[in-house]
Amino acid sequence: MNKKLVYDVVSIVLYVAAFLLFAFSVWAVFNCAEIISQAKDAGQLMSSGDEYTVVNFYLTNGAQFFIYALILAALAMILQKDDPAESYGPDEADPAMPPAPAVKKKPENYGEEYDEWFEDESEGNKK
Repeated sequence: MNKKLVYDVVSIVLYVAAFLLFAFSVWAVFNCAEIISQAKDAGQLMSSGDEYTVVNFYLTNGAQFFIYALILAALAMILQKDDPAESYGPDEADPAMPPAPAVKKKPENYGEEYDEWFEDESEGNKK
């Protein structure tokens, strides 16, 4: 099975799950608003002084699913953009990368002058 197809399928599944979680969070927020208005009508919840309770109710019932939807959508985007199937193989060069520098061959007599220098120095120490 083609790796690109697998990554496309996984990212589509993540997008669908993110959409479902987003839809559920919208439904939960509307449901919370209905419950809060019913509690106010019944006198169980006051308009002032219970702001923390109202915000906590919204965050507990709807916000977490919205955050999960954002996380899944971000993962799907990352998976879609960072597709290893689109990376360059060992035989292909990435056009954005500069060409590799040419490796210079060392001359055959490379390092001989240092050998002579060390020999001269060691002879000087013997004297």
